[in-house]
Amino acid sequence: MVQSTRFCNINCSYCYLPFRTDKSRFDVALFKPLFENLKRADLLGEQLTILWHAGEPLALPADYYREAFQALKEFCPKTVRLDHHLQTNAMLINDDHIALFQDWNVQIGVSIDGPAWLHDQNRMTRSGKGSHAKAMAGVKKLQEANIPFTCIAVLTAPALNHADELYEFFKSLGCYNVGFNIDEEESINETSTMRGKTIESAYKTFLKQIYRRIRADRNPLRVREFDNVSQSIGSWFDREAPNCTESNALSILSVDAEGNLYTFSPEFVDVVSEHYNDFKIGHVSDIVFEKLYETEPFASLNRDIKEGIYNCKQTCGYFDTCGGGVPSNKYFELGNLAGTETNFCRLTRKTMLDTVHEIIAEAHQARRVAEWELTETAQETSD
Repeated sequence: MVQSTRFCNINCSYCYLPFRTDKSRFDVALFKPLFENLKRADLLGEQLTILWHAGEPLALPADYYREAFQALKEFCPKTVRLDHHLQTNAMLINDDHIALFQDWNVQIGVSIDGPAWLHDQNRMTRSGKGSHAKAMAGVKKLQEANIPFTCIAVLTAPALNHADELYEFFKSLGCYNVGFNIDEEESINETSTMRGKTIESAYKTFLKQIYRRIRADRNPLRVREFDNVSQSIGSWFDREAPNCTESNALSILSVDAEGNLYTFSPEFVDVVSEHYNDFKIGHVSDIVFEKLYETEPFASLNRDIKEGIYNCKQTCGYFDTCGGGVPSNKYFELGNLAGTETNFCRLTRKTMLDTVHEIIAEAHQARRVAEWELTETAQETSD
């Protein structure tokens, strides 16, 4: 994950980024030492995904990314396949950006919360105006250029009673996948509308209705949450060890606008923590990955995260399909990394799995009733 800029042109009520008025930008020349250090430590595999995120990346012009993409192409070994993903609020998309996406096959994710009445409750400009109209103008440019895109929507409590409206909205956009993030307590976003038993029940009802819409749709919208559960259950049947990518050191590397490096959860970028040195594991220009596990504060950070995974394994019946929880949520909700259940995992892991189990049980019961009714009808006919 590369933070090309901390700056964001809007001011979402649930945003966790603390420095989104900072207009500094990542120096693309720093990719050279970063890749030299990665190659020396043999940390590059066959494929590398670069996600431009953690600010509004399109606050920077297309020429910035042309320079960055060319630098990455030059510094990355030819044996490594590079994929570029970019997460945007779509408001600043212009013709130059469209040409960039086409020329470099950039995978686009659009952050949009649904129809205007819902979206504009939380995704506002700094002057308090809604951002939906400008976001839709950017989406229209993607549609007209036939550029495929995914969507991410943040679910707040008011959205849970409007599953049908949200499904229809994202279908109308033509996106090929939508993910429903929950409103999380993270960093400077210290409260969430998604808490409490009534929320758990409403979230389950929401998910079930989304699933009904998927089942009834001849060309259904793909929903990330159901795809993830399917993958988790499949891994369990295949006896694969559960794994949470964000708990696995160096599976994700995040680079902030100044070139500082982070790993584990990308949400640790720009977080103040005296104990963990603000979660920084080094700088792209001088990090020695081979010695990382021997140095502080990374060693403490890694040890505490592993303790949290161990504690989850000992206490949670959902561990085999989860792998131990997300470190950033433990840190922000519980105040430590060795904790276990968070509101985030209670909703997105436990409630999600319980919902799928109930959907399967209800479908099985419906089939049994239908078979019984068919048998009864046949018996009456024969009589």
